[in-house]
Amino acid sequence: METYKEFEIRVKKNFENHVATMKDNGEVKILDWQNPPSCIYAMQFMIRGRHLFVTGDCRNAIYSWSDYIDFDFLRTCDIDYFYSKLNSLESPRPHEWDAEKAMNSLKEFLESSGFYDNDEILEEAKAASFSNSDWTSFLDEHSELDGLYSAGNTIPLLVKFHLAGLHLAIENWQTTQDKKVTCI
Repeated sequence: METYKEFEIRVKKNFENHVATMKDNGEVKILDWQNPPSCIYAMQFMIRGRHLFVTGDCRNAIYSWSDYIDFDFLRTCDIDYFYSKLNSLESPRPHEWDAEKAMNSLKEFLESSGFYDNDEILEEAKAASFSNSDWTSFLDEHSELDGLYSAGNTIPLLVKFHLAGLHLAIENWQTTQDKKVTCI
């Protein structure tokens, strides 16, 4: 399974001609991230207080923290922490399903728990791992496997694109020689 860092390296080419610009009015800070002649993978990251609003070509989302945030702080966020701050995502699927991840979690659980009919359970689970709803039905019939309901849920691709774009935009803006900030 691909790690977030591997994902970030793989998608970096999608952002290779992007340029970051900052607009700052004090209360609201906007980091625009786009390839000037194109809108492909263009994103806008707006901070207002405790919230990060992401808009653009990679859909829209709102992330919220309990304290005020800034772009320096956001640069330190890892994918799991960032995903935990997701409030709203413009997506038909808030979670994505990974059957392989679900099966691996089940195998680890069975090995650590010492279950006796592993082969039978694994065959049943394999047939039920096609979708989250099939998996839930399978687990409803096997109360001894409680705790594995979310085993196949993965972080949505859009969230990964948001964080990768954000990290690259912050890095680009911070390393640009003439950090122009426009007051709005």
